[in-house]
Amino acid sequence: MISAVQQFKQASPFIERALVEEGTGLYTCKDVLDDLLMDRALCWSNTRAAIITRMRQFPHGKSLLLWLGGGEIDAIVTLAVEQVLPYAKHEGAVVIEINGRPGWARALKRRGIDARTTSHVILINVGEH
Repeated sequence: MISAVQQFKQASPFIERALVEEGTGLYTCKDVLDDLLMDRALCWSNTRAAIITRMRQFPHGKSLLLWLGGGEIDAIVTLAVEQVLPYAKHEGAVVIEINGRPGWARALKRRGIDARTTSHVILINVGEH
């Protein structure tokens, strides 16, 4: 098993791009690495893609948030289906949340995953940071 730092080094080009596409500027790659080292997030990666997830506890269950994803869409979906989904089930998550474009739902459906779009994240800039 590789360390979080080693895995992040492999994943960082994908995560850097995902952070740029996310567009808020609220996180840097160093912030993501800090979250990984503090066990506030998990990194899933291969040579074609990377995903950063966070488990969230709510009053009536857990949700695994697929927070950042970068790389080839098919490789991201493969990571999600083959690694993240089984982990979420094992940890007792009720749902996996993905903040992403509608294409995510279509790509997951092609893999046989019952994915539905229930909302879109709308960002409104209210000031400089």
